[in-house]
Amino acid sequence: PTLRTHNVTVNLAAGNYGTADMTNLQISSGKVTSLLGALGAPTLGSGTTSGIVGSVIAASGETQQSFTDSGQAWAVNALRGMFVSLNGSTNYRQITSNTATQITLSSTGPVTVGQTYQILEAASILTVSSGSNPVVRVQASQSRTVNVRLAHLKLVNSGSTSSAVLVESGAVQLQYCHVTSSPSNAYTITANIASVCQISTCFVANTGNFGCMLIGSSGSVESLNLGGSYFLQSGSSSATLNIPSCGLFSASG
Repeated sequence: PTLRTHNVTVNLAAGNYGTADMTNLQISSGKVTSLLGALGAPTLGSGTTSGIVGSVIAASGETQQSFTDSGQAWAVNALRGMFVSLNGSTNYRQITSNTATQITLSSTGPVTVGQTYQILEAASILTVSSGSNPVVRVQASQSRTVNVRLAHLKLVNSGSTSSAVLVESGAVQLQYCHVTSSPSNAYTITANIASVCQISTCFVANTGNFGCMLIGSSGSVESLNLGGSYFLQSGSSSATLNIPSCGLFSASG
């Protein structure tokens, strides 16, 4: 493969796509290849996608930060896995759950009464429903800084016996992504050999019997960072995070 000596961004418009094979990427140090989707307003069965913050509940212990809008009528947890923009900011916040009038966020940050908010979702969808291939396969040249970035994407594995996202090598970042897997024998994310794996402000769910993430299964992973992300597992046969081999692990939010 040709050495990529400059930054490359592939923009995906809102819509449904198949799978993405990003293998054998040779990327110069300090350069990034990005697969960038689109964020858009979701279609809700009840309630609206924008409003004004009415009150704020601060994070305390295991209680996550939340805010209310008494004028809403959302279906319970219909917003889970979506994002919130406050006052038009592009530093989006992850929604972990909701009631009819209250949104709970995965990480702490400034939320104040009177702020405007907008609810967004990843509108560029990559999916697989059968076979043994993952939704996204990444294999890039080794680096200690991020050289592959996946952002604003919804990655859905509804039937493949492999993982929804397979990071084989390189330094990979998932940011503002919604990643779900439903087969009973597939992890949502598998990182086999990666220098760096960052999962930033993502919603990662597994509704099958496997866990949300397996890392270091076929080699060593130098570092794993899960800042501001939310992991949800409804299966019972595996841990939510299975990390048998990792040099440095950090989580926040």
